[in-house]
Amino acid sequence: MSEEKSVFIPSGIVEVIESKGNYIHASIDNFDLNEETIDGKGTTHSMAMVVFQQPGDSLSSHTEIHKSKGYSLSTEDVESVTQSLTRYRKPPIRPEPVKFVPSVEVNRENYDFSKKTNLVWRVLRYINQESPFLSWTDYNNVISKNKITVSNIAYLPFLNAPPTEYDTIYTAMIQLVQLAEALNQKHIVITADLAIYSKAREIMWNKPTLLDGKVTLQLGGMHLTMALIASIGYIFGDGGLSSMLVETGIYAENSCKLMLDGKQYARSIRGLTLATDALSRLLFNSFLSWYEESNDGTILTKDLEQIMKTVNQELKEFIFNETNFKIMLKDIEEFETALTNFLAIGFSSATFKYWYSFIEAVDLLWKMLRAERDGDFDSHLCSVFDSLPYLTAAGRNLYSKWVPVYLNDMKMLKTEVPYMYHFLEKGNFVVKKTKEKIFNCVASDMALEQSINRDCKSSTGVIGFSRKPAALLRWLVTRHSLGDFSQKFVEATMGDNSKVRKDGQIMSNRNEADVKKIMSTIEESWCNPFCLRSAPLSLINICTGKIVDESIEKNLTTFLDTSMKKIQTQWNNFQNVSFWKPLKRDKIATFKETKIVARMASKGSCIGSELMFRRVICAARSQDMDLSNILSYELTSVPASLFNEDGSVRKTVKSELAKQLESFTESHVECENLDSVIIDGAEIGVAGIERYSDLGMWHDARFSLPE
Repeated sequence: MSEEKSVFIPSGIVEVIESKGNYIHASIDNFDLNEETIDGKGTTHSMAMVVFQQPGDSLSSHTEIHKSKGYSLSTEDVESVTQSLTRYRKPPIRPEPVKFVPSVEVNRENYDFSKKTNLVWRVLRYINQESPFLSWTDYNNVISKNKITVSNIAYLPFLNAPPTEYDTIYTAMIQLVQLAEALNQKHIVITADLAIYSKAREIMWNKPTLLDGKVTLQLGGMHLTMALIASIGYIFGDGGLSSMLVETGIYAENSCKLMLDGKQYARSIRGLTLATDALSRLLFNSFLSWYEESNDGTILTKDLEQIMKTVNQELKEFIFNETNFKIMLKDIEEFETALTNFLAIGFSSATFKYWYSFIEAVDLLWKMLRAERDGDFDSHLCSVFDSLPYLTAAGRNLYSKWVPVYLNDMKMLKTEVPYMYHFLEKGNFVVKKTKEKIFNCVASDMALEQSINRDCKSSTGVIGFSRKPAALLRWLVTRHSLGDFSQKFVEATMGDNSKVRKDGQIMSNRNEADVKKIMSTIEESWCNPFCLRSAPLSLINICTGKIVDESIEKNLTTFLDTSMKKIQTQWNNFQNVSFWKPLKRDKIATFKETKIVARMASKGSCIGSELMFRRVICAARSQDMDLSNILSYELTSVPASLFNEDGSVRKTVKSELAKQLESFTESHVECENLDSVIIDGAEIGVAGIERYSDLGMWHDARFSLPE
C-alpha cells in the first residue's frame, strides 16, 4: 500500500498503458450495517468503493506496520482518521440534460443470435424429458465464447458518510478520478445503482471542474436485472405465476413473494426459468399436435432431428462442435416459421397471448443475463432498451426516466471518448472473477456485493466484532487493507479454486421434477393456456379461472406497445417541460385489481376468497379430503350472503331479516293424539316471577299443595 500525491493506490492495481488497454473501472454502492442500537439511530451507512483492472505488476509497496499499544480509537482520534468530504455546491437551478430521443444504435447480431440459442435450449429440454438435458447455465457454459481476462478486485477505503448524499457521491467520484489520473488514465467508468446514479448524473450535468469530461456513469446491471424481475412479477404474478410456484410446493409463499418483488436474485431466476421451461413444453405439445393435424406430418425433418440428437449428445458431454450447432440453428428456422403460424392462431385467445408474452419476458431476462456473463456490451444495451416497456408497465418511473439517459450516455461515449467505449465493448463493463473460460462474468455492482460487502458482513467481518463506536470505526477505515490480506491468504492456502461449476445430478433431477410438477398441475387441475381446444378467448387466471374485465385484458395483452408509446410521449414532453418534473405513476391494471377485499369495521380483518380457496386446496391434498364435497360450501370465513357483489356488507334491520327467514320456513302444524307433553319449567317460572315480591311468595304460589 502506498500513497502518491495523496492518492491511495491499492495492492494489485498497476499503471495504465494505453497500448495494453488495461484501464481501470470502478463500482460504488452503499454499505449498510444495521446495528442493534437502543433507539434505532446512529447505524452505519457508508460508501463502499471497488476498483477492477486486468492483472499486472503492482505499483504499491507494503511498508512495515508496527503494533500499537492501543486497542481502540479514542474520541479525539475519530475525526483524525475519518476522511473529510468535498462539499458539493448545488447550482440555483437544477441542470437539464441535452434533449434526445431514446434509441440504441448498436450491432444486434449477437443479440438476435441469443434468442435463437434460447429457443434451441427450450427445444432440447423438450425432446429430452426422459433423461434431463443441461440446465440453462450449463448449456451456456458449453457454447460460450467468453475470452475476457480475469480482473483484479481492489478495495478502496470506505467513506464513512451516508452514500446517497451529494457530498458523499461527489467525494467518491473525485477520489476515483484522482486515482485514474495517478495511474495515467484520463477517463474512468463508474458503476452505481439507480439511487446513486441519478444524483451522480445530476452532478455531472452541472459540469464541475474536477470531474467534467473525466467520468462516464453506468447503471448497475444487477440492479437493472432485479428491476426487470420485479416488473415481470408485477405483470404476471397475480395471473397465476405465483400460484404456479407456490401451490406446486416448489417455493414457500413468502419466498415466492420476495422473488417476484425482485429481492432474491438467484432464487427468482431459477423460479422463472422453471416456469418458462414447463410452459414451453406445454406450448410445444400443442404446437406439434396442431402441426400433425394440419400438415399430416411432423415438423422436425430427418436432417434436423439427427443434428439435434448429435448436438444434444455433444452438449451433454461438454463437447462443443460449432459447425453442427450452426447447422442446427439454420435448420431450426423451419421450426420457427411453423411456430409463428401456430402462434398467430393461438393469439385469438387472450389467455394464450398473455402467457406467451411471459415466455418472451423471461427470454429477455435470459438475454440480459447472457450479455453480462459473456461480456457482450452491444447485447447488454439492446436488452436494457427492450426492458423499458416492462419497467414502465410496472410503474417503475425512475427507471423509465433514467434508463434512456444511460443509453444516450453510452451513445455519446462512442463519439466523445471512443477508446473508452472500445474498452467496454471488449467486455470490461462486467467483471470476470475466475480463470476458466466459462459463462461466469458478473455485473460490476454484483462484483462489489460479492467482494467487499460480503467480506464485511460475514462472520469474520464486522458481525460479532464490537458495538463500540471507536472500535467499529477503526475496523471500517482499515477494511480495505484487511480485505486485501484476506484474499492473499485464501490464495496461498487454498490455491486456485476457479473450476467449471456444473449443476450436480441431484440439482438437475430436482429441476426436472419441479418442471413436471408445474406441467401436471396445469394439465390436470388448471387451464392449459396453450391448448387450442380449451384456451378461453377471454383472459383468465389459469389457476382460479377468474375472468378479468375487458379493460384489464387489453392492458395485459397490449402493454408492450402502449408502454413504448408512453415512453416516446414522455420524452417528447421533456422538450417543453423540466426533466425533473415528477412523473405520474401510471402502472397497468393487473389481476390484482379483480381481488375483492371486504374490511370489517370492528377489527379491520380482511376476507380474501382466493386465499381461502388456496388454503382449502392445500388442506384437501394433505388430508385426503373429497374436493367435490368441500367445494359445495361457500369458500369464505363468513356466509357470502351477508355481502354485496362488490364485497361491502349488506345493511339490513333485524325485523326485515326475520321476515325473510320466516318466508323460508313451514307453518306450524297442530298435532293430534298427543302421547306426551314436555314442559319447560324454567321458562314458566321466569315468565311469572315479576308478579311476586320475593322468591318465597313465588314458591308458595307455584308449588303449594292443596289442603
